[in-house]
Amino acid sequence: MRRTPPIAVRVGAIPLLTLALGWPAARAENTLNAAIKRQTVQVGCGQPERPEAIHFGSGFLIDGGRRVVTNWHVVSCLELGQGTEGRALLITPRRDVLPAVVEWRSPRKDLAVLKLEAPFGGEAVSFATRATVEERDVVIAAGFPGAAVRSERDLGQVSFSEGIVSKFTEIAGVGCLQTTAPVNPGNSGGPLYNARGQVIGIITQKALAEVAARDPANPEGIGLERAPVGEGVAWAVLTDELLPELDRLGISYQAAGRFDSAMPAGAHFLTSWKFWLAAGLIGIWLWVIRSRARRLSGGAGRGPAPADPAISQPRLRCLEGPDAGASVTLGKEPLTIGRDARQCQWVIAEAPRISRRHCRVRWDGGRRVLLEDCGSSNGTFLADGQRLKPGRPVRLRPGESFQLAGSRYRFRLEWE
Repeated sequence: MRRTPPIAVRVGAIPLLTLALGWPAARAENTLNAAIKRQTVQVGCGQPERPEAIHFGSGFLIDGGRRVVTNWHVVSCLELGQGTEGRALLITPRRDVLPAVVEWRSPRKDLAVLKLEAPFGGEAVSFATRATVEERDVVIAAGFPGAAVRSERDLGQVSFSEGIVSKFTEIAGVGCLQTTAPVNPGNSGGPLYNARGQVIGIITQKALAEVAARDPANPEGIGLERAPVGEGVAWAVLTDELLPELDRLGISYQAAGRFDSAMPAGAHFLTSWKFWLAAGLIGIWLWVIRSRARRLSGGAGRGPAPADPAISQPRLRCLEGPDAGASVTLGKEPLTIGRDARQCQWVIAEAPRISRRHCRVRWDGGRRVLLEDCGSSNGTFLADGQRLKPGRPVRLRPGESFQLAGSRYRFRLEWE
């Protein structure tokens, strides 16, 4: 488990830190979108000289862009007697067609690994396993749904959709998760990302059924068409089913376990010691400037300045957990605690029971400090065991403590 650097920032640093977090967070979001586009590829199966007969799906790059993971049913035309010239193909964003061969397949898991004759030139994904995922986590599906292709310009252009993890299940003995992320034919084989930009599953199917429909091209005037049988019901094969196969094949990959290794480039900066050092130094510098300005103005409009500005400041200290011993002086901006570095100022990394935005501590500038649960999955508890109701802040008094999802993550309010 990687710990984020302890937070120790003086007066004036918290507002600055909140402002400073805004730029990397927005940049991380844009970086995540760009990374997904570089990692997700359109996969086809058929004969290049007969583009109308090519069956399309999705996939994603691994092994430095030399291999692609997809569903076996996306490239199974190679085994269905559609001609000895049938090929697995990749469509680039520039609509170039690259040949590929099936290096490994598992019809039971509906997975396949394709090997390219030359690197694709994109970016390999990072993986996360079932142990890092919770129900109701936000997920992002990326791929190439056929219904979104309206012209040649749409070929090779990634489509996004979002949802949550509905539940974990097994299909024919294969570990899967159910998601509400909208997917359609053409998304098969595409990656399902968590909010950190790690692939947690491979989209494999949607709740569809074949129904009779009018088909003027059919001599009988009726054909079969696939129609949804439920809203927001789709499945993805968990990466836990894929990674052992990559190990057996000797194919390298990047997996979660090091918090910073699998994050988008913009978010990665948030856990850098350089960022925290710079934020702390700038905060101290602003505090010095503000104190000097108060002395020069004689404290007009604010009353006499105390000899030590830190005397009347509340401080939050971590008693148990990954950051035990770390503390932060509260400022006028709320302090959010959780796993998501894009939304929180105190980040608890690699802790599945901690929600992305778990709770928030807010000081009103006087003698009141309020603690509020942000709708966490496993709860925020006071020292007497009372679980907070989401969105209903309670007052913390000096010396009182609270826990996140159990006593392993415990904090105490101190007043300097």
